[in-house]
Amino acid sequence: MGDGDAFPPFFFSKAPLPEKVNLINLKDGRDKLYWMLSVDNKSRLSEQTTGAVLAPYDDNDAEMLDCGDLEDNYEINPTKSGKFITTFYVPSSLHSVIVGARGSKLRELQNTTNTLIKVPRPNEEPIVKITGHSERSVASARTQIALLVLARRERLSITHFVSIQIYSDNIKRNFLNFKDSILNGPSTRGIDETIFQKVEKFHLTIVTLALLDEKEIEDTKQLLNRCQSTVQKLFLGKKPKIVVKGVEIMNDDPSEVDVLYGKVSLDSREDVESLQEAADEILEAFYRNGLVKRQYDSVKLHVTLMNSLFRKSDDFQREPGAKRESFDATYILDKYKDYYFGKTSLEKIHLSVRFTTTQSGYYQSAATITL
Repeated sequence: MGDGDAFPPFFFSKAPLPEKVNLINLKDGRDKLYWMLSVDNKSRLSEQTTGAVLAPYDDNDAEMLDCGDLEDNYEINPTKSGKFITTFYVPSSLHSVIVGARGSKLRELQNTTNTLIKVPRPNEEPIVKITGHSERSVASARTQIALLVLARRERLSITHFVSIQIYSDNIKRNFLNFKDSILNGPSTRGIDETIFQKVEKFHLTIVTLALLDEKEIEDTKQLLNRCQSTVQKLFLGKKPKIVVKGVEIMNDDPSEVDVLYGKVSLDSREDVESLQEAADEILEAFYRNGLVKRQYDSVKLHVTLMNSLFRKSDDFQREPGAKRESFDATYILDKYKDYYFGKTSLEKIHLSVRFTTTQSGYYQSAATITL
């Protein structure tokens, strides 16, 4: 095309572009087959175009995908027929969110993305397959399914969490003194011994997870293990000291509190940045595998000291959906605002199993990485 030649009409036309797929067999000694996609000029010039066509680009911001919600570690492969396909694992218990009532959601997804989506039957391997005429349509369908599945997963009960245990002899001793002082101090509404956390279970939470089958648990263990070398490089063999000092709440009214936290800090700004980066690396790994949403806020460093959900008493029998009974933390926040609980070393990061207890008193670990 010369400098003075006009652009062909399809550069500015809003009409669909005909596509032409050619099979190329290159004799390079390896007998590889290649597919080439090009504009079919003969079909373009004909008013009676036949065959598949590329849909015109629709510049509609309302329908654009949020790149922050996209998985980015999967493949979309060409098929022999010139289409595109992607396959991915979805636990059987989440298939219903893709199918919907009487298949309504599945039909909607297929219609809006112009793809064919195959959801396995209960006795089949739980692999979802998406086929479409373009990579964009396949990616769109996969993203919409991933968001549906993640939204449902977030409403399920937590089964595991990535944690850092916060424990030492001086933390235990000082916390028990703190507990005894409060229980033997002025009578305060809503406070009894059962709402105090067990000191052996003090921890920082990096991320919470709802893992639905053995495959997801095994995959998550491998994910955490792959993070170990990155985490070790961040700390360069150091085992930072974590300090627990002072108390805080996350709500505005100190007389109506559900959770009292111990404030956590590290000895140096460099250690804080290393821990933050390690937490971000772990979160990103779980995000890329569709287990959590992308996190935009920094991990809040705090340890749960008291929680009204732990409450056990004869006059307060908790039932599903029952409102939790808060407690008055006004006195505690005033007297213990700078209370020193102690210091411990950051040595391990655990994939902890919720509602379990080992002989040491901490949660059972499905996997552990060391600094």
